[in-house]
Amino acid sequence: AAVAFATPPPPSRSFGGIQGGTLAGQGLAGHRPPQHTGARALPAFFTLPTMPAFLTVGGVQVKAAVAAYWAATGLGPVLFVYWSKLAPFPPFSWMQWMAGYMMGLPTFYKYYIAWSLFSALIKRVVPGTYAQLSTGTWLGILKSLNTNAYNEEVVKRLQALLLKQAELQAPRGAPKPKLSQGALDALSQQARADPVFLDALGSTTALGMWHNLERTPLTDDSLVQDLPRDSQARWLVQALREGYIGDVAMAARESALEVAANAAADTLGKLREAVDSAAFGAKNGVLAVGPGSSMARVQEASAKAAGAVESLQAARDRFAEAGGRADGSADRGAWQAKLQDLSLAHASAPAVAAELRRLSQSIADGSVAS
Repeated sequence: AAVAFATPPPPSRSFGGIQGGTLAGQGLAGHRPPQHTGARALPAFFTLPTMPAFLTVGGVQVKAAVAAYWAATGLGPVLFVYWSKLAPFPPFSWMQWMAGYMMGLPTFYKYYIAWSLFSALIKRVVPGTYAQLSTGTWLGILKSLNTNAYNEEVVKRLQALLLKQAELQAPRGAPKPKLSQGALDALSQQARADPVFLDALGSTTALGMWHNLERTPLTDDSLVQDLPRDSQARWLVQALREGYIGDVAMAARESALEVAANAAADTLGKLREAVDSAAFGAKNGVLAVGPGSSMARVQEASAKAAGAVESLQAARDRFAEAGGRADGSADRGAWQAKLQDLSLAHASAPAVAAELRRLSQSIADGSVAS
């Protein structure tokens, strides 16, 4: 008996939801399916998160619009191909791990991180607008609830601005001067006595230009050259110039003089130590001059000490040019009173008393030299 073998049907393939066998039966065997592009599926962290309900335009979610643009432009497969080649290597592998970790966080944390990054970007790109929105809102709340708290907050911002201006007074490469607490308190008290000035400092106009005030010296004409003559911004810059910049410049030069004196004292102390070490070696027949020797340390310390002394003299000259007296006459009374208190407190210790008497003699020698 003949055995009939049934021919199996061709494998069924789906093209757009229509079975391939059906196409062949309908005479459409010549229809070619879409070619495989070779692009792999995107990993989970490349998928867009669920967008909140308020991010909708005409009933269509923003997520759907972005996804459609992603697919229509063909950026998705291209970016993924390049990323798949870079991802195994640091720092791209760290970025991929971080992205996956962030996408796995709860929704609240994801939105918080996104908001923090967005805020940092806005602060970097448009710092004036950011200050008006963030700091301005907070100052407005304080002013409506507690005027004294508002004034103190504005005074703190003024102190920070004056510290920035003091740093801008220093020459390039020189140590940054710092205003003393006494100078800051005096300038703050001056601001508290002027409510109109405090209101101007907390206004949106001041907040919008605050980043320029922190980066540019108040004496620079670029701050006012494009401002109308009757504008609040121009008035604020003029008020800062007339009421504060002179005191800030003097305090900054005084601070720079103190910093230069301390640096010179440190380098001269190291020079004395190097000279003592070299002298001790010379007495014992050690007269090496090569690298690492005591004479090499003397050479290095002497060069640094000479540079520090020159910087100190330049700081004294700048302080004198600004109208200050580099002989310390303004602080001499307080300095001598403090030294007298120390002498009385340590009179029972002869060694300490001898050093304090040497300090007293130093100010007398300085007066003669001046």
